[in-house]
Amino acid sequence: MKTILALAALLVFQTAHSEETFDIIHASADAWVYQPTPDVWALPAEIQLKFNVCLKNHDSGAPLNKFKFVIFNADTIERATNEVYESNGTGCFQWYEKFPVAPFPASISPVKVRRTIRPTDSFKGFAAIAEYTVLPDPMHPTVTSLLAQPEIPGTISEAAYRSSLNVLAPAGVSAKHISLRLQSVNWKAYQVELVVDIEPEVKVMDWNGLPSYRAINAGAFTVAPVIITANTPAQDFGKPETEGSSSISFIERRHMQSPFIVHINSEVFPNTAHFLLGLRLTPTNFEGKAPVRESDVICDMGWGLAALGTGSSLRDCEILPACQIDGSPDCNLDKYFPPKK
Repeated sequence: MKTILALAALLVFQTAHSEETFDIIHASADAWVYQPTPDVWALPAEIQLKFNVCLKNHDSGAPLNKFKFVIFNADTIERATNEVYESNGTGCFQWYEKFPVAPFPASISPVKVRRTIRPTDSFKGFAAIAEYTVLPDPMHPTVTSLLAQPEIPGTISEAAYRSSLNVLAPAGVSAKHISLRLQSVNWKAYQVELVVDIEPEVKVMDWNGLPSYRAINAGAFTVAPVIITANTPAQDFGKPETEGSSSISFIERRHMQSPFIVHINSEVFPNTAHFLLGLRLTPTNFEGKAPVRESDVICDMGWGLAALGTGSSLRDCEILPACQIDGSPDCNLDKYFPPKK
């Protein structure tokens, strides 16, 4: 979906050989997802930016009609694009750039981007530099003028941002909502069949250090379940074997639903106990770097399996508050699942 970004530029003028100079009287930009990843996740790999600027003669105030310009990265002194642009009768022209983004970074830092507008004929030796801050959030990208407010603490250079893209930690996946239905209980085979509906999300830390939750619109996970008693000491009754896991893909539904057969490994399974359902969510079917990291989520099933009922409707399974805290030992299923080889 196209996101309109207002761009108010901070202009720095450098006079040189020419006595005449020009002003940027208007600057704006649009941004949209340019190329999603070619897998079921369809995540943004790049943002396309379309910049528009309008220029006028500083002395006469007349629009710069039919003037040619090139665009440079003001920090690297390299061309930002390979094109030559010509202004129209109102002194305006536009150019496009691709800006890389991480699909679900664990944290987002503001990036300082500086572009030099340099003429190729008249006004040689003069250039206008536009400085602005980009928050490279693939869901909600924003641009802030450095003229409108001071530089945001923690702002990094464009070069530092681009070099960090390959090492940025992906966000952990949690769940906005979990509901379930007891499909069947087979006491002879020691197994419980549950239908579980999960609405996955990720928690991204913004530049203020505050959490922001984002829905995952499409993707694929292997989901491994385990049933745990909330009594002290806790016991696990789900046998986390391969057959107890399900691979789920979902596209533009924002939730995934699948039946799970959880194998009970105790002959004295307490039907009246207080139960928790633990789910280990592992991303699958992606190209390149994992879009999110493997994570655990635990929800409260309530007292006794019979309370879940076996009807057609789903019942809410309240997610433990600890699962909203990164690295919480109270939302960790390592003891129930064998380590990866």
